[in-house]
Amino acid sequence: MKKLCIITMFLLLVSGFAQGQTLKELLTKGDKYFTKKDYANALSTYMQAYLLSPEDAEANFKVGAAYLHDEKKSRALEYLERAYAINPNVDIDIDYHMGLAYQYHHQYAKAKEKFEEFKRKHKKLSGIANHKIAECNIGDSLSHHPAYVEIANIGHVINTEFHEYSPLLSSDGSTLIFTSNRSSDNEKIRNQTNFEDIYITHRLEGSWTQPQKISPNITNKYNDAAASLSHDGSLLFLYYEEGQGDIYVSRIENGEWTVPVPLNRNINSPHSWETSACVSADGKKLFFTSNRPGGFGELDIWMSELDENGEWGKAVNLGPAINTPGHEDAPFIHADGVTLYFSSDGHPTMGSNDIFKSEWKDGAWTKPANLGFPVNSIDYDGFFVLSEDKKTGYFSAMREYGLGNADIYMIKFLDPPPPMVEPIVATAPVDTVEEEDYVDPIINLHKDMKIVTVLKGKVIDSD
Repeated sequence: MKKLCIITMFLLLVSGFAQGQTLKELLTKGDKYFTKKDYANALSTYMQAYLLSPEDAEANFKVGAAYLHDEKKSRALEYLERAYAINPNVDIDIDYHMGLAYQYHHQYAKAKEKFEEFKRKHKKLSGIANHKIAECNIGDSLSHHPAYVEIANIGHVINTEFHEYSPLLSSDGSTLIFTSNRSSDNEKIRNQTNFEDIYITHRLEGSWTQPQKISPNITNKYNDAAASLSHDGSLLFLYYEEGQGDIYVSRIENGEWTVPVPLNRNINSPHSWETSACVSADGKKLFFTSNRPGGFGELDIWMSELDENGEWGKAVNLGPAINTPGHEDAPFIHADGVTLYFSSDGHPTMGSNDIFKSEWKDGAWTKPANLGFPVNSIDYDGFFVLSEDKKTGYFSAMREYGLGNADIYMIKFLDPPPPMVEPIVATAPVDTVEEEDYVDPIINLHKDMKIVTVLKGKVIDSD
């Protein structure tokens, strides 16, 4: 009983100390956290200030601003609207913050109004406002014409409160390799030294097994991340935080992954950052991202071909059709050899990074097409991979309804409903219709979609 009384007194002292802080002190303390980008503590401190004075415009504004950096961004709107109602001049950037909040709620007309007001008050920042207005126009258009897809979080077995991203799917769909910074070490989490590692899971009886670190030969002291799995599953390309950050490769030998070795200088430039890569199904082309000189923006997608000696040749930039002044990342070349998927914040997006698709036709890359809503959102979307039949994909996304930070999602591409067609009445006699060779419609469909068929078996007679 004595111990319980001591604990109770301690809690009362702590509560009294928090209540003893003035509104101004709490807001100042929250500002210090916010300046350091410690948004969790900033939000907690601002919320204490709000509870102390719920009708204070500044407290409402700062809670809303902090929520815009939180996983639950949609909660920002109610506080920002209340702040604006109490004092429209509570902050010089109130219109910009409200525009973001409306954008997260898909209220694009209201968002554009706020960005226009922000532009009117800050003429020198009109470029930022125009960029956000363009995002609203794209988001409004895409959300009114959603793609025919089903998207589902792949669940607690794989996704955690931490980041999960860069899913790699084996050609038969039975193995999934991914990257995560999950940790049970509170000190590492607190110090943000819970570095990323590569995990592997297998599908058994329709469910994924508990993920395990892929191999002690691969797990690094610092960040290591999955990049690409070869078509036959024997090569794993990965990112190591060595030098500026380079691409390495590991081979599976006798059931074990070998110690990764760096790719040559045509891929890993000594003074640049190589972040991700994807090898083609035939193993002869490597698409990778780098911020090396000679590109069009921050991160560009480059391509290298395997030479006759088995070495990666000089890298070639994919050009301005693909690369922009922004970031292009996480390339994935489909097994058909001509369809490239990648993440970009430089092409027209709904906000942050969206996933795009381009095809190699007549010696050039087609204009990248946004995969649309709900594949893409106002938050980050990237690291897209697609099955060989083009029916099932996986990608990583920051979603408010997720299980943590970035989660891995599964996407199923559905056939659109058939168009309404008026019945055609035949006017010619039946016996005048010429016979034609019958072709199964599914064959033409597969040709149009460039679907690859994989045949697997065992050779029992070489003749």
